[in-house]
Amino acid sequence: MRAVLSFFFSMMLTLRPEALPPLDNAASKWSPANALVLAEASALAYDSKAADKVKTILGCETVESLSCLFDLPKKLKFEEGEPGPQAFIALGKDNIVIAFRGTEINLVDLLTDAWAQSVKFSTDMPGMVHGGFVNTFRVLWPDLKTKLMAARTAHPSAKIWITGHSLGGALAVMAAAQISIVEKLPVQGVVTYGSPVTGDVEFHKALATAIPGRHWRIVLALDAVPIDLSAVDDLPFVSLPQELKIFRHGGEPVWISADGNADEGGKRATAKAAIEFVKNWAKSREWEPPGDVLERHSMSDAYLPALRKLMEKSGK
Repeated sequence: MRAVLSFFFSMMLTLRPEALPPLDNAASKWSPANALVLAEASALAYDSKAADKVKTILGCETVESLSCLFDLPKKLKFEEGEPGPQAFIALGKDNIVIAFRGTEINLVDLLTDAWAQSVKFSTDMPGMVHGGFVNTFRVLWPDLKTKLMAARTAHPSAKIWITGHSLGGALAVMAAAQISIVEKLPVQGVVTYGSPVTGDVEFHKALATAIPGRHWRIVLALDAVPIDLSAVDDLPFVSLPQELKIFRHGGEPVWISADGNADEGGKRATAKAAIEFVKNWAKSREWEPPGDVLERHSMSDAYLPALRKLMEKSGK
């Protein structure tokens, strides 16, 4: 499994940034153009040396990487030489963009083992969240908070956008809750790509109240990682820990196909793929998913091409 995930990680580093329109802060609904810009930013979060590319894509003035200030929990240890949880904050006159990268950890193991217990996100809001994801976010938050407050001081009117792919999408949701509810700062929008489930219904209700209509969850048809645990809970070959059964997705789902079409039917196909994914994993944790499962989850080889086609078809 680790070898396959290493291949999956390496695929994400082949990026093709190009001239894109600026983020549209006036957009009040799903915007293919905004989704593509933030997808490019999420992809660049995998590259610690991509500051110049980020500036080009986002038209921003400065880009700062976020560092992990504390030792990681054992479950989040990385291969020697690999970076730990990573993100960047990009500052421009009009926007502040925070982008989180994913990791090479086994997302399915993280979702289903005992370490992934439900925990309280904050005393400032109701609901429970995935312990593994919030613990990962907390190691980045001290550095992120310092840089975010400095960015707000430099440009008080700049709009805050938060994004991320895979585990980075889960971290983006945690950041949105922290910034909008705990810190009480306005968040313009949150866009995630292939994000796993993050919290319970009460958590997502609170976040939806704080950023109404401004959280979009992009899912490529047949990507099995954004698995809805409720879809597999009743299967005889799956035994989920009781605490994990509460986890759900939040935000407005946007289903797209590989050829760049809005794909409501993809929801059913994706659920089927997710069930097959978990069925095989449950038989043996040594099982390695077929290549198309990883390809459908890749930001650079799957999500970005689909979003480019979607924007071309939308004419925006």
